[in-house]
Amino acid sequence: MPKGMGAYEAMSQAPTMKTPKAPKKELSHIELREGESGGHVATHHFTSYEHKPEDHVFGESEGGKLMAHLKSELHIGEGEE
Repeated sequence: MPKGMGAYEAMSQAPTMKTPKAPKKELSHIELREGESGGHVATHHFTSYEHKPEDHVFGESEGGKLMAHLKSELHIGEGEE
């Protein structure tokens, strides 16, 4: 440790190992199933195992929201006029 430098300063200047960057979060597919309370669950599965599946829960009266979500995530209807 250089003279006049505290332990904190010495450690903050020490080289650090970089954590490898996780791969891009790319959607592989969406699984749909009935929810326990009558709604639906859309589970997003990704191409890389580093990204865990994500559940999106829609209530019984949220069918329109579910359809909008699927259209958005799966890019359905894009480029159509």
